[in-house]
Amino acid sequence: MKGLITNSLGRTEEAFAIAKEALRQDMKSHVCWHVYGLLYRSEKNFEESIKAYKMALRFEPESPQILRDLALLQVQMRDYPGYVESRGKILQGRPQLRQNWTGLAVAHHLAGSYAEAENVLKKYEETLKNPPSKGDIEHSEACLYRNVVIAESGDIARALEHLESIAKVSLDKISVMEYRADYLLRLDRKEEAEKAYRALLNRNSEKRQYYRGLERSMGIDPEDRKALKAIYDEFTEKNPRSDAPRRIPLDFLEGRSYY
Repeated sequence: MKGLITNSLGRTEEAFAIAKEALRQDMKSHVCWHVYGLLYRSEKNFEESIKAYKMALRFEPESPQILRDLALLQVQMRDYPGYVESRGKILQGRPQLRQNWTGLAVAHHLAGSYAEAENVLKKYEETLKNPPSKGDIEHSEACLYRNVVIAESGDIARALEHLESIAKVSLDKISVMEYRADYLLRLDRKEEAEKAYRALLNRNSEKRQYYRGLERSMGIDPEDRKALKAIYDEFTEKNPRSDAPRRIPLDFLEGRSYY
């Protein structure tokens, strides 16, 4: 503790000397190794900090604080296999916390193991004795996150199917509508995608992303300026106070063709 306080006062060399002296007194103290890692982390020497944390875990393998600090540095250093291992140990220590299940799922996701990430989220849902309440925001977001994992795995058809199954329980209706429109477009179901993007634009006519989706779902050639302008004229007429349908055409029109 003296070493940490000294380091906070800006006397880094003295702090390291105190930490080394503590280790000489007790090389098997997980607290000393943990502090040593914290000192290295404050100096942005993340490799040495990770080594110190791992030494601390040799003497106290179930310490949640050390595991969290190690996991934080591993994800910062993009050591995703190590991050998966650390998050797995954190989950084993406190499986009753949903955040630990989500943390492990994120670790698998970052490591590119989409099936494992989805499996972790699914397993947690299976452990629930009572169904979550309709107002459970955490559950709603976890369901949407699982949907994103499925989509990023490349199985868009299954992602759309899963999205339809959670649409009623999800509290984030806009995200559900956005994902649905995107999936329909990627599945080449253009008529349905067009309806989905029009529904989004009816809710928010200022978002450029929705116009791009509508253009693609209608199969409009980016060089066909007349067809593009017709879309924006339509929404300018529907929403005379909106800026986007009047401003976006300036990106592709030339000369007096705007008028």
